[in-house]
Amino acid sequence: MKTTNAATEYATITARMTARGSLIEAAESAGQWDEVDRLTKLQNRDDGKATKLYRAIDDAARATRTAWTM
Repeated sequence: MKTTNAATEYATITARMTARGSLIEAAESAGQWDEVDRLTKLQNRDDGKATKLYRAIDDAARATRTAWTM
């Protein structure tokens, strides 16, 4: 996985999560609990993806720093 592709995907996922957070709040305010559940499941799925991507980006950055110091 190229780091730039991972970084782009990470940015896309986190932006989507931010927007979805607003939708969850609106659904809660409206009392649409089925929609809250659906959106929360999507949010949790994306959170897992974002975490994996963040780790991959961090590992690549760490490897690059290590290579520069050798």
